[in-house]
Amino acid sequence: MAPEANGRQGAARQEGPDVGENRARDGIRRVYGLNVRSAFDFDTALPPGEGDPDLTFRCVEGPTPPLADVSDEPAFASPVRLNSGAPFMAVHSGRRMDLVRFSEVADFLVSDDQITCYLLDTAYAHMVEIHLLGAVFAYWFERRGVPMLHASAVVVDGAAVVFVATNKGGKSSLAATALQAGFPLLTDDVLGIDEEGEVILGRPGYPSMRFWPDLAEHFVGGSEELPLAHPSFAKRRLGVGAGSFGSFHDEPVPLGGFYLPERRPPSHAPRDIQIQPLPVSRTVIELVRTSFLPRTVDAMGFARTRLPLLGKVAARVPAKRLIYPDGLEHLPRVREAILEDLAEARVPVGGGHP
Repeated sequence: MAPEANGRQGAARQEGPDVGENRARDGIRRVYGLNVRSAFDFDTALPPGEGDPDLTFRCVEGPTPPLADVSDEPAFASPVRLNSGAPFMAVHSGRRMDLVRFSEVADFLVSDDQITCYLLDTAYAHMVEIHLLGAVFAYWFERRGVPMLHASAVVVDGAAVVFVATNKGGKSSLAATALQAGFPLLTDDVLGIDEEGEVILGRPGYPSMRFWPDLAEHFVGGSEELPLAHPSFAKRRLGVGAGSFGSFHDEPVPLGGFYLPERRPPSHAPRDIQIQPLPVSRTVIELVRTSFLPRTVDAMGFARTRLPLLGKVAARVPAKRLIYPDGLEHLPRVREAILEDLAEARVPVGGGHP
């Protein structure tokens, strides 16, 4: 699918050497639990950070300079192709840094402490933030050994309750109904899994959710005033916290449990909401299946190092299938069933031992 330039939202501007430069200051912002130094003018309202930066991000107009340490041949090339035949996304590996390429749009040089974007076509400046906050950050974490899952998560009693699903699987609606009841958002769409001693942690994302129009209508009364999350889709971007919708938790927390939503038509759904434990072997399969960059992870050889951690997660953190009737009107009842299940479980969170 070729990238689209129409429906552009808050496109980055060319101001001196950097694209989308924030004239106020070269500030530090919080993204995925990191302090990121950047002059880029993000559309997403990212909270300010304090202390030393973990990572620096810059975006300049291309072309990308010659890269002696980066392979000319991609280690990964997306099967999705543009009209020109170029892969939608490709990764070229190097000794100290890797090149994540979105053909005809932007190149991202990714190293341990810096991400630099070379914008190849200013007509697609609006795509820089979309790619950075999605695939590029996910890749940065994966190359450092932190698995990234397609998941939304909220914080309940100091632990991450995670809804694992691919697109349109129901994870955002479940997270949103939890926010309505006062539980803070940890992340929407992408969850990083980290390990600290004997504790398995869920990493925060950033204070924003993406709603399809029906979800926006249900939770905030409409979508027309909300900016598009992506110019090619109807999803809208909604800020979380700071007087907007719900609240946001910006620190890693122990994992308390996974729920795999399975929505069924009301005529085929069970009368009572069903929550069924998954065996460890099946949990591992589901965690691998819902990886955010599954093909990239395999092609780059990350799977060999992340699989032991996912196995440890599956053995220590309970995972359950959540079967409930489709329809937004059922969400409060589903939320209460989840809270009852958590209260009944009473197990140590994050993989700790009693």
